[in-house]
Amino acid sequence: MEAIAAIFKRLEIDNSFYFQFAIFIILFFVLDFLLFSKLKFVLEQREAKTTKLKSKAENKFNLADEIAIKYKDKLDVVHKRVQDSQTKAKADFLKEIDQKIKNEQDQINSEINTKRKELIAELDTKKTEVFKEIGPLGTELINKLENA
Repeated sequence: MEAIAAIFKRLEIDNSFYFQFAIFIILFFVLDFLLFSKLKFVLEQREAKTTKLKSKAENKFNLADEIAIKYKDKLDVVHKRVQDSQTKAKADFLKEIDQKIKNEQDQINSEINTKRKELIAELDTKKTEVFKEIGPLGTELINKLENA
């Protein structure tokens, strides 16, 4: 204990140190009760609310991500349906055009066949007329050759 007393003398600490120390301890407990415990409570409450809000925000973000994924999936399904309906409409249109072309070709072919038959009939009639004229012309030619 003498060593401590010697250290106190060297540091020029007198009996007022004990009173100051006692006042510091009493003041510490009073401030702890009045100020520090309330401050600690406020800080813990703020941290709890912040953490709670952060977890709620993360939950909202996760929900928004899920909704975005569902929306994208539905949008892809609708896009595929639209493409399929457009492809079907295009195929139907091309079928209709092909059918019209085929009908027109058939009509033109039938007109050509009727014209050909008419021309063949006309050619046959002209041929028979020419052959009818050949008989008298042939005899006339033979007569001219004999006379010549």
